[in-house]
Amino acid sequence: MLNSFALSLTCVKMRTIKPTKKEDDVVFELLFLYLYFPEDKTEYIPVVLQLVGVLILAALVIRWLLKRSAIEAEQARQLEERLKAEKEQEQSN
Repeated sequence: MLNSFALSLTCVKMRTIKPTKKEDDVVFELLFLYLYFPEDKTEYIPVVLQLVGVLILAALVIRWLLKRSAIEAEQARQLEERLKAEKEQEQSN
């Protein structure tokens, strides 16, 4: 039974057979069952606060990574210059 169910969902996705109403209902339940739209819109407030918090943290992490990357690039440039100067000094001796 499970194999025929999976096959029917695959066929529906591939559009090789026209889905029946029952298959449409199954696909709808599988894909959209997790959606929840509350009647009381104040339930959105904690979610929005969490979203804002996550966005702020993400922006801070990206900013930190960019600063850290610039510092490491500068250190790599200095190391490269030092090694190049040492190599030139060895070749001149």
